[in-house]
Amino acid sequence: MIRLTTRRVCYTVLALHLFLVLITPIYDPDVWWHLRTGQYIFQTLRVPRTDIYSFTVFGKPWFAPEWLSVAAMYGIYLLSGWRGLIVVFALISATAFFYIERRAQAPAQIVLLATVVSQTAALGTLWNPRPRWATLVFSAVFFVMLRAYMDDHSKRLWILPLLTVAWVNLHGGYPVGLALILLAGAALVLGGERRRLGHLALILALCLLAISINPYGARMFAYPFENQFSAVRMSVIAEWRAPNFSGPGTWPFLLLLLGIVAALGLSKKRISWFDLLSLMLACFMSLRSWRHVSLLSLISIPILSEHSWNWISSTPYGQRMISGGGARERPSSRDTFLALLLILGVVVFHLPSILRAIRGSVDLSEQPVAAIQFMQEQNLKDNVFSKYEWNDYLIWNAPSRKVFIDGRVDMYGDEFLMTFLRLYTEGTDWEAVFQRFGVDTVMIEPSSALAWSIKQNAAWSEVYRDPQAVIFIRK
Repeated sequence: MIRLTTRRVCYTVLALHLFLVLITPIYDPDVWWHLRTGQYIFQTLRVPRTDIYSFTVFGKPWFAPEWLSVAAMYGIYLLSGWRGLIVVFALISATAFFYIERRAQAPAQIVLLATVVSQTAALGTLWNPRPRWATLVFSAVFFVMLRAYMDDHSKRLWILPLLTVAWVNLHGGYPVGLALILLAGAALVLGGERRRLGHLALILALCLLAISINPYGARMFAYPFENQFSAVRMSVIAEWRAPNFSGPGTWPFLLLLLGIVAALGLSKKRISWFDLLSLMLACFMSLRSWRHVSLLSLISIPILSEHSWNWISSTPYGQRMISGGGARERPSSRDTFLALLLILGVVVFHLPSILRAIRGSVDLSEQPVAAIQFMQEQNLKDNVFSKYEWNDYLIWNAPSRKVFIDGRVDMYGDEFLMTFLRLYTEGTDWEAVFQRFGVDTVMIEPSSALAWSIKQNAAWSEVYRDPQAVIFIRK
């Protein structure tokens, strides 16, 4: 019979929370073109190399660095539907957090609190199935293994090049792994252990070699950096922008930053060079772009836990925890009942979101479902100009129709993206642009300035309208 200890209760509660908090309906528009690309890979047994979704840049060279992830997403969807997709990716993300927090050298109660604070800060970037799960998982593994290497001179780094082969085919975030290796090398230099640099340099060289093992070859070396330094994308795409602390949505992230500062300031334990450099990198990336908050969330868990415990252990409360056995004490039968009640409470707390995900696994409230259905039934002309977020759903729900632009902004380029945004928001030179690209059907929001301009033009007819969308066709 398994003994119920405080540590096991804490980790059980934590594991349940990490998993259940991610069980939410799918609403991210990028999911649609990811799934369609996965279907293309399944059906053709090859990765895409040219654009297949748009009429504006059709045939332009395009490569999907996350080809293996989207193929896996579609495979899961094929086998288990939307609910299976939600559950599997919630489980993967929760496992990454659970894996890293189990490595923290602190009582389970402290680790539980640190993990909840850290993960809450990153929730906005964790919901919904995305190829980014690969960077979440592999960042956790690289950080834990390199941290162990710095502490105990472990030679178990030979698996990192093999993991890099998988990472580079799953998501374009693989430079995070290379950066962590470089930070480990810098930490060795700062710590006066230069003799170990040779081994680390060899691991780094093998990881660099592993990057080329992908369907697109050496092109993958440049791809991540082309995206990271795009000022246009960082200004117009929400997840690429810097966090805006004026809104309540970023307050958990601010709380995490303040918690890290407080823990390091109050702790008498000297932070290791590797922890400090990794924390600085994660803070820089997350303050520069909201999508990277999940990296800081992961890396901060063991650091926040250990330094918080170092300070708490010097207080009267901490001394009582130590004298009482801390996380290793065995609860009484009354404590066992309370522990089971706590676990049940976690399930009940998350029950509304679970039921919501079961009833409606996909949130289509922001998608023009009725308008697209009308477009298909009436067999309206192809070459559709539509709202940015609607195009991804069009790719999935009306695959025979080509779109003006979609979520693959890296393929379209910054100049084209700005042209689209100016056209949609300001109606700038829309007639010339539509003529140039052969736009025949327009599906946009009725309240937009562009909708008003088109309605005044005699060359276009309004054929459909509801509170969400209006459709125009060229006469």
